[in-house]
This record gives sequence, C-alpha cells and structure tokens, in this order.
Amino acid sequence: MKRYLVIITIGILSIQGAFAQEWPLKDFMENNPNAELPRFSKACLYPSTLRMINLSQNPEYQDLISEIDKVLVYIPDADFLNATDADKMFDQYREKDYKELASVRTNVESILILGKGTDQFVGTLGGGELGRTMFFYIKGSLQLQNIPKLFETFQSSDMLDVFSFAERVN
Repeated sequence: MKRYLVIITIGILSIQGAFAQEWPLKDFMENNPNAELPRFSKACLYPSTLRMINLSQNPEYQDLISEIDKVLVYIPDADFLNATDADKMFDQYREKDYKELASVRTNVESILILGKGTDQFVGTLGGGELGRTMFFYIKGSLQLQNIPKLFETFQSSDMLDVFSFAERVN
C-alpha cells in the first residue's frame, strides 16, 4: 500500500512540474496587469488536433509533428504587446533553466526561441511571412530549425486555419 502511495505522489508531482513550465507564458498573456483588457487569440493543439488540421495529409508535416505532445499559441493584438513585459516573461523561463537557442531581430521580423532539454520550447515569432506575432509553448521533441517551419505550415492553404477558430479573449 505504501508503495502505491509513493508512486501516486511521484506521478502527481511530475505532472505539476510539466504544467508549471507553461505558466509564465499563460500568466503573461492572461493576467497581464499592464493591459486594460486581454486581447488575443489562443489555441491549444494536441496530437489529434495537429493531425486533423493536415487536410492534404502532407507526409512531411506528419513527420514534423510526430513527437509533439502539445502546442500552446497566443496571438495578441498589436497594441496589447509590451516588449518589457515580454522580456520579463522570458526571464522567468531563463530562471527555470531554459537556454536561448535562437534570437533574430530585424526591422521586418523577430524570432526568439528558448529551450529546456530537447522537448520543451517557448518563444515568439513575428512579422515576416506570418504577418503577426505569436507567442508559443511546445512540449515534445522537435528540431530547433523546424519550429518556424511548423508555424509557416500552419499558415499553408493545405491546412485547416486553426487560428481562425482559436478562442478569442476580449
């Protein structure tokens, strides 16, 4: 009986640790004290949804998502963004041992990707072909160079535009 109690306790603690990794992003977007109203679209994609939106059954996309457990995406309105607050949010991830894997800022687009191990990523992609800024959290194995490709694929005409159905928070 004691052994089962220990196993259950360890299981609960490990699940809480996994959920805790996405909280700085959720808190920044959903509880931002500097925003009068939270204005953003939100989508949470699990493996079944990731497969379902692939209308053309593109095998390259199937390979890309094969080891992803969860993608959490926020698309804020342009006037919702506060770069200082976003930097503070990313600093919270750095305190949780996330390392900066990629950072590019130009007049046209920006990319920031932080990672922990090989299966947790958080970041922002904005401008360029996407035309909007997205904040994301990914749980699952994905090669770094494929993260922008994943979001570009979401915008493809071969895919169901999940962001048009995303939960809008006003």
